[in-house]
This record gives sequence, structure tokens and C-alpha cells, in this order.
Amino acid sequence: LPVHYPMPLIRQAATTGISGKKDLRELLDPQILGGSGSVELEFARSPLVDAAGSVRYLLSYPHGCLEQTTSSLMPWLAVEKLRKHIPTFAKLTDKEIQSAIQAGADRLLSMQRPDGSFSYWPGSTDTVDWATPYAALGLVLAVERGAQVPQSAIDSLTAYLSNSLRGVADVKSPSALEIHSRSLLALAIAKSPQPAYQNLLRDRLPELTPAARAMLAAAICHSADGDPRAFATARGILGSKVAIPAPENTWSPGNAAAPLQLMAWVAIDPNAPETAQALDRLLRDRNPYGHWNTTWVNGWSLMAMAAYAGHLDTSDESIAIRILTNDGEETIHLNADQSTAIRTVNLGPDMKLEVSSDRPAHVRLNAAAKPAIAPVQPVASNGLSVDRIYERILADGSAEILTEPAVGDLIRVTLRVTLPGDDTRYLVVEDLLPSIFETVNSGFSSQRAIAAGHTSENDWNVSHSELRDDRAVFYLDHVYRRGTYTINYLARCTVAGQSVAPSAKVESMYDPSNFALSASRQFSTR
Repeated sequence: LPVHYPMPLIRQAATTGISGKKDLRELLDPQILGGSGSVELEFARSPLVDAAGSVRYLLSYPHGCLEQTTSSLMPWLAVEKLRKHIPTFAKLTDKEIQSAIQAGADRLLSMQRPDGSFSYWPGSTDTVDWATPYAALGLVLAVERGAQVPQSAIDSLTAYLSNSLRGVADVKSPSALEIHSRSLLALAIAKSPQPAYQNLLRDRLPELTPAARAMLAAAICHSADGDPRAFATARGILGSKVAIPAPENTWSPGNAAAPLQLMAWVAIDPNAPETAQALDRLLRDRNPYGHWNTTWVNGWSLMAMAAYAGHLDTSDESIAIRILTNDGEETIHLNADQSTAIRTVNLGPDMKLEVSSDRPAHVRLNAAAKPAIAPVQPVASNGLSVDRIYERILADGSAEILTEPAVGDLIRVTLRVTLPGDDTRYLVVEDLLPSIFETVNSGFSSQRAIAAGHTSENDWNVSHSELRDDRAVFYLDHVYRRGTYTINYLARCTVAGQSVAPSAKVESMYDPSNFALSASRQFSTR
């Protein structure tokens, strides 16, 4: 059973270059320094150590729709090219990498429909147009890295994407044209290029967003077969001064233009000054935790940095890095055989954390501290809110408010989610269980009668649900009207003792600023 600290950890990430002596405590927030926890130091020879924040985010992301499955596959697809730059990758074995890539490909195949397209969740029958080309990229790249995928799956996928381009001349929406640009890129990387459609979109450059232009340029390069005219065309698209279309109102604020531009410049000329500038812009866009807020942008960013790393010529000169902590002094040598290193130091107000280097190097700090355990009050953001109610189900089917649970009690958990807008998309409602409860899964025939009328797993608003060992998770892909929506599930009290139920959370998967927490709850069980 996964064990979690009942309060959200206080986290901080920072990256800095080392060219002399530096006190790394100056980079950490005083609240972090005074907390109980540790700081992990990742040393590397290259600034691409910054990609570690994106890797951590994607590998720890707990949800698995089509887009998130594809994005979480990207770190494993990038291991080969980023192993010299990211300490996390250095200790992975080839068997672990291959197993993870195959698992990601298998989950993508579980969402592929008979016509070659993809649904958003396993078992769904609806095609999700915007994510299908992205999943196609993930599947094709997984095959390149050795994943076993039926050829029929690739053939039907490329056929679907090719057919989806028909009628593109009549498409007016910039966001729809961006989806078609994504299809062109996926087809080019799958070695099924569509030059006629590439030319058609090139002629409509004023209607293309920056992301669409970058994908079109990259698609042309991957289709070039060494023709210098194609690379000149791609360069002209990226350097065009033609005005971009006005932004559309979309459900997602995440913009992948920066990583896509880096990807395109790497395809054109990895050594061009524009390529280095694109990498600098991408790294400046990161949040304080060292990543790009959403799985969507992180996935593209990691793909772009892996492409860049494949052309990066790293020096073989040895670098000596000296670390001074409360435990004493240590010298780490980074060289061709060991290009990265990781060290962990305990946090504390009197902590020593000085580093120095005889040559330019880079260090990334990942700090996490535990705050004091205290009741959490409800939090609302952008009008979104969530409330939680616990009720005991009695023998006659009626319910009463739960005060002190007893072992064996059947408990109905009600989550009331209030949505402020008329068109809300891609929400996840997640409720972590106290350790004394376990979910009642109505998927089992022995539990179906008990759960009848008490759960929302088949509610029309719920696109997908998962009852896990330690939490219940509900996904709402598209809710058309504002208001308050009720989600129910059942749990059973299985252990006597004291426990904390952390806050329930509702959040937009593509807008991290849009979330809400319920109050936490403490139980003392008979």
C-alpha cells in the first residue's frame, strides 16, 4: 500500500552553472532550509541537465489518458540521447528501459480504434483528433527503439492520418490546421510523407500558428531525403515575418511552440545559431520546478531536447567538482566514463552546501521539505471548488453522516464539484483515502449489488474512472454547463486506529492554475 505524507511537500528546484566557488544555500527558499527533508544535487557537464525537471514530472504524473501516456513514454524514448546529460538516466539498465517502452506502446495500442485512430481512454469508442497524431509519434518512435508493435497497427494509423488530411483546403480554424500540421509531422517521421499537403499548408502560412509552422518545417525536413532546397524552405517558414493568426479561445493554455521550434531548427541545422537560441528560449520558459507545467508541453520539450542532444558534441576533458557539506568534503570527477553524478544532503538551518569546480559544469537542485501536520482548509482557484461528505450506509440502504467509523462499515463518499464555466474540459477529481479505508470496486460481481445506486462510475459526466488501492479518481473530459456536479463512490473501513484523509482535489489537467482542495479530515476508528 503506498504511504504518503498527509501534507503537501514544499518543493523547490533550481539549476545553476559552476565555474568557481558557490554557496548553493543562496538558491534555496528559507522555508525549505528550515524544513525536514533533503536536497538532491544532480551534477552534469551539459546544460541539458535542465531536462531532469521534465523527466521527473512526466515519470511521476499519476494519470494515463492518451496524451499523458504518450508524454510519459517520452523520457524512455529519450534515454539513449540524454543519458550523458541527466543523472537519473545513468543508472537505468537496458532491460528496464526496454520494458518501460514496451509497456507504453502496449497501453497506446489499448486505446487504438479499428480504423487506426486513438480514443482518449482504453475502451472508449470516440476518436480524439487532436491527440491521435501525437500518439502516432509516440508509437512510431517506440517501434524505432525496439518495441514490438503489429505492423497492421502502424499501417492503419498512417492510413487514418493520410485520409484525415483530405479536405484540409476547406479548413478555416488555425487550431484545426495545427492538428493537420501535427499529422504531417507524424507521417513524415513514420516515413510516409505527404509533400502535396505540405505544399498546401505552406501556401497558407498566414493562417498557421507558430506551433503549426514549426511542425510543418520539421515535417519538410524529415521528408527531404537530403535535398538542400527542402531545408531552405523549412528555414524560410521558421524565419517568415508573415503575421500569425489571432489566438483562438481554447480549453488549454499550454503552448508547445517553443519546443517545436527547437525540434524544427535541430532538423534544419543542429549547429545553427538559431538552434542554440531556440534552446535558450525553451529553458527560460520553465516554471520554478524546472518543467513546463503540463504533460503536453513537457512531452514535446523532452522530444526536442533529445533531438538536440543527439547532435551535441561533449568534451572528454575531466571536471573536478568539490562539495563541502556538514559531513565533510568530497571531490567528484566528471569525465567520459562518468558524465553525471547525484548526491543527497539533509536540509537544516545550519546546513553547509558549497561547491566549486575547476571547469564549467552544471548542478540541478531538487529540494523537498515536510511541513508540520495540520488541518487543511478548503482552497478554491478560478471559481473551481470541491467539497467532500462521508456517510455510513445502514443495513436498510439508508445513510447517516459518518462521525466515528467502525471496522466493517460501508461508507459512501460524496464529492461535490462546482464548475464556474460553461465549457470545462479535461478535469480530474482525485480523492486519496485514509489508510483505514479501501475502495469498493463495483467491477467485481460480488460488490455490484452493494454498489448499486451509490456510485458514479457509470455516470454520463464521468468519462473514465479508476478505483485504486489508495485513491479514487474520476475524469471529466467535457462538461458543457456550469454548476455543481456530484460524484459518489463506496469505501469500507478495514482497520481500527487513527488516520488522516488528505484533501480531495479537482484540477484541470492542462491548466495547473485551475484547481481546488477540500478540507482534510481526521478519523479515530472503533
